[in-house]
Amino acid sequence: MKTHKLQFLAELEQQLEPYYIQEAQAYWELATTGALSAQKVLAQINQKLNTILSNRAHYEQLAAWRAEGDDEPLVLRQIELLYFEHLRKQGDISLLNAISDLESEVASIFINFRSNCFNQEMNDTTIDTLLETEPDSERRREINLASKQIGSVISEKVLQLVRLRNELARLLGFEHYYGLALFSAE
Repeated sequence: MKTHKLQFLAELEQQLEPYYIQEAQAYWELATTGALSAQKVLAQINQKLNTILSNRAHYEQLAAWRAEGDDEPLVLRQIELLYFEHLRKQGDISLLNAISDLESEVASIFINFRSNCFNQEMNDTTIDTLLETEPDSERRREINLASKQIGSVISEKVLQLVRLRNELARLLGFEHYYGLALFSAE
């Protein structure tokens, strides 16, 4: 039994690890370049992770092992982490993929957005620096208002993401997404 458990965990780790590395690299590429191609790669990798983590048999096995416990803390920790990763992905695969696609799109919009202030496009760093250093309160007010421009651009997508995440959470027996997130987070 113990050998089966360790083999299962090792095989699952071997299956997931390359995708987690690729996911981190794709997000880094998106965050540093804002490239649409990076957004698409990130969404594709997350869809692959969705497919692996939505495996119901794996989830049920992890849930059973989690319930029975383990005398080795490292094994129990692996089971716990994998259980929560799988729990968050136990919905319909098309819903999971829609959430992943929208998360990538929202991230890309935030990364690429530039506020317009004093007829200049400004990134968040410039806005933050100006808010800290601008002595004129009227100009600071204008800068502050410019920092809020992203809201009108992104609000509908964020609300759509909230609806999809809440739908997933309800399918999993939670009142809303934040209940699921709090339960499955450390």
